[in-house]
Amino acid sequence: METGKGAHGVAIDEADKYAYITNLYGNDITIFDLTLMKVIARVAVGDTPNGISVSPLSPTTPPSPSVKLEMPEGSDMESGDGEMHP
Repeated sequence: METGKGAHGVAIDEADKYAYITNLYGNDITIFDLTLMKVIARVAVGDTPNGISVSPLSPTTPPSPSVKLEMPEGSDMESGDGEMHP
C-alpha cells in the first residue's frame, strides 16, 4: 500500500486510530486511518520531512491536588510585619 513518496517516519495517535507518516520525497505527511486501512489525507509540510511525533490533546496524568498552607497559631508571621523571625 502506497502512503507517499519516501515514507520515513511514523507516529500513531494514543487512540490507535490514525497513523501519521512523513514522506521525505513527497514533502508531505500522510494521514492513514487504521480502522478503514486507507489514506484519508495528505498535508503539505515543506522540504523533506524527516521525523514526527504525536502529543495527546489532554494530559494523561491527573492534575495535582490543591495544597493549602496554614501557619500555626502564635507564629511570628501572624504579626504581618513581613519580617522573617527565627
